[in-house]
Amino acid sequence: MANHPQYSVELARSMALMLEEFYNNLTCVSMSAVTGEGTDKLIEGICNCKEEYYKTFYPEMLKTKQQAEEKRVNKAKQQTATFLRDLEQDGGHRVVLDGRKLKDDAWEAEEDEEDFEPEDFLA
Repeated sequence: MANHPQYSVELARSMALMLEEFYNNLTCVSMSAVTGEGTDKLIEGICNCKEEYYKTFYPEMLKTKQQAEEKRVNKAKQQTATFLRDLEQDGGHRVVLDGRKLKDDAWEAEEDEEDFEPEDFLA
């Protein structure tokens, strides 16, 4: 960063703007811990924040969570379909992911192994 002073300036400016935006929307309530003065306003402020949370943030969080779950399910379906397709194409033989690690005699040893059918995995 010493070689890029402009980067440091931009980073500090960006962080300051982010903090300013955060504190602009922050709800504040004054209360005395000694006398209890302002307790009613504190409870009212908490209730207002709770209401804002359930109106604004909670539905968005549920939507994001649902989208993530749908994405996860779709990815799992896609991986299963790819696995089954590859299993059918390969006929159940060993698949080497990194050809550099394959020894020349690996193919000969593989011929001695018992073949299996894709249906064996689906049962």
